[in-house]
Amino acid sequence: MKRKGISILIALTLCLTATACSNNTSTNNSTEVNESSKIDIKSLDNETVGEANTIIKLGSDMSVEGEGASINNNNINITKAGTYSISGDMEEGQIVVNASSEDKVYIILNGVNITSKSSAPLYVKSAKKCVLALEKGTENTLTDGESYVLDDEANNEPNASIFSKDDLTIIGEGKLSVNGNYNNRIASKDDLKIQSGEIVVNAKNNGIKGKDCINISSGNLTIKSEGDGLKADNTTDATKGYIYIENGRINITSGEDGIQAETELLIADGDITISSGGGSANSSSKSEELSIKDKMKGEKFDPNASINMTDGVVIVNGPENNGNGALDYDGKCEVSGGTLIAAGSLGMVQTPSDSSKQNTLNISLTSQEANTLVNVKSESGEEIITFAPSKSYQSLVICSPNIKSNEKYLVSVGGSSTGKQVDGLYSDGKYSGGANVGDIEVTSVINNITQEGATQGGGMGGGRGGNKGGRPEGEMNGENLTPPGKEMKNPNDAETSATPKNENNSQL
Repeated sequence: MKRKGISILIALTLCLTATACSNNTSTNNSTEVNESSKIDIKSLDNETVGEANTIIKLGSDMSVEGEGASINNNNINITKAGTYSISGDMEEGQIVVNASSEDKVYIILNGVNITSKSSAPLYVKSAKKCVLALEKGTENTLTDGESYVLDDEANNEPNASIFSKDDLTIIGEGKLSVNGNYNNRIASKDDLKIQSGEIVVNAKNNGIKGKDCINISSGNLTIKSEGDGLKADNTTDATKGYIYIENGRINITSGEDGIQAETELLIADGDITISSGGGSANSSSKSEELSIKDKMKGEKFDPNASINMTDGVVIVNGPENNGNGALDYDGKCEVSGGTLIAAGSLGMVQTPSDSSKQNTLNISLTSQEANTLVNVKSESGEEIITFAPSKSYQSLVICSPNIKSNEKYLVSVGGSSTGKQVDGLYSDGKYSGGANVGDIEVTSVINNITQEGATQGGGMGGGRGGNKGGRPEGEMNGENLTPPGKEMKNPNDAETSATPKNENNSQL
């Protein structure tokens, strides 16, 4: 099986202001992220755009007012540096930027609907950089067909609805919808930055792809893709192929990996939801690095190397079948800050490693329906976690700075809470009415509670070759309950074992 490595970095919160529609200047906010990083991950330049000096109107009577652009066989050709405002509809045609390698081209999409059935609706063939600005209050749609007449057959180019051979930046306060059936939706062969805007992508293959890097500093992105959601895939330069998310709201539904970076992935801030389907068997065998600073939630964070969480809140509503686990990694999973909650099935449970700086409760339950509350409170009555997983579950892994050594904690299921609920996590309320599952005094980093009648699971805390952090076999409240021979069946292996073998049985 192909495996993808992710090691979480120390995250930095960077405050960068996205602007649009003023002057043609770029602000150098390059910020090197060196802590624990193998490469210098940088915030790319912020861009602004001024008044257009060339006006392009699409439709039955297309026109160009100004210099640097011409109309040829229903195509708009831009050949010089400048700022171009485009509006109107084009049922069959494309915009082609073919300027010099030193020209910076600004394109303002001012309410366009462009369809190209045989190529990319927007093709940046040559320029130093193209800045795509979404005019405030406008909706812009680009659509391609199922097959392309390629400009460069040897390199399969262009191969995306928005395709740039050079740096590409998207800014503005408007909306951009990119639809189509051929391959990728937005792609750059160099750097790709999304600075602001509402962007909706529906992709036959990858949603948004930047070969050298993807840098998202703000914006509202909704990505649906049959391949990867976000992808940076430079395999020839070890300093590139990274993804850096500084902020923004990102919702990814992908057939394969939600986010795939060839070298490193750093998430400094933002609200990110990922639901991915293909798994690491369909992903690159190269390594990624993942950093979590703020809040993430999802149904698949499949690292298969190491994780190091330093801050924020991570919520995983994981798999319902025993062939997968809510956490899936090799090496180590070390948590030194923040709150990690991972709910899912019992068959492939992994917990943070026992080298973590924070304590973990590894809770095994009988089958619970989706949205059934789990409550953890201290012996003195302080509520630690009240959480309702969005799927049916049998396992809950909780790592929190509020779980203190040498203190006793009680776990209940069911009941109700008067608190405010966000993503299943309750706050500022009172829990009541649940059934007691068990209690435990925290005497180690990994502490295991098993509800009576629950099937044994877990034992994979360190992954392959990692520092073991999973549950000792058959432990409930510190006592071994599973006698030899009472062993759990791994649905993916003909053999049985109470603890799935780290070397062979992980579901990747």
